[in-house]
Amino acid sequence: MVDTSLADALLTYRANNQLTQTQLADQLGVSLRTVGNWELGRNLPQAPARRRIEAVLGGPLAFTPARDADGYDAEPIEQSIAETLRVEMARHMLNQEDVAAAVQVSQSQFSKMLRGQRPMTVGQADRALRAVGLPGLELK
Repeated sequence: MVDTSLADALLTYRANNQLTQTQLADQLGVSLRTVGNWELGRNLPQAPARRRIEAVLGGPLAFTPARDADGYDAEPIEQSIAETLRVEMARHMLNQEDVAAAVQVSQSQFSKMLRGQRPMTVGQADRALRAVGLPGLELK
């Protein structure tokens, strides 16, 4: 279920500032397709994009955060977990492809997660830690 307040906020902002979707996409550092999908209510931004939207629009938005397949908020994890994963992968001689499969993402997506260019959800972090032989996160 998608809250329309994000779509309404983006449409209003664009109208008030006489911006095209392309111009807004450039401001937010996302693709034209992404802005279009947000405005149509097809999906919601992940946490990093949500923070950029709030900065551009000048305040917090009231909409439901994106969730991963396990139902956890799609908030990025701290880089310390990514660093732990890199160390343990090297120690156990695991490649990114193997861990990415356990996390249920592509190798490219997992690589971006390790570099902090893509958020990793709590559920993904839990699966990744277990894949490198560490206890998972305490999820309740």
